Amino acid sequence: MTHKSKRKINQRKRIFLQEFSKVGVISTAADKAGLSLRTIAQWIQHDKTFYEDLHEAKLRFHDRIEKEIVDRIFVGKNGGLLRLKLQAEIPEKYGRTHTPHRDAARRAWDELGRGAAREANDVPLS
Repeated sequence: MTHKSKRKINQRKRIFLQEFSKVGVISTAADKAGLSLRTIAQWIQHDKTFYEDLHEAKLRFHDRIEKEIVDRIFVGKNGGLLRLKLQAEIPEKYGRTHTPHRDAARRAWDELGRGAAREANDVPLS
């Protein structure tokens, strides 16, 4: 790999991570950086630094949601939707009601995603 191509890859990683920290959606951030989901999955699986940077970007996204809730509290706007997002993103802090039906549906959805990724990319997501 040439120095120029390595620099371009690092630039795309940086764009992806910046966008992910703003929106918290991998596919949106990948599109913004001009990357495929397969590439992101490979980096997550094989690039420890990228994996750690992605975790940090996710924490930054969580902080952004929390700040938005605080801002809305002080101006009197309803933060109900943001609270639901926080419950999904940070259940250990904000709690989430688990029901057998929802848990089963979530596991099925997660497995469907993993199966589709394996079929399309031969790269497991977990």
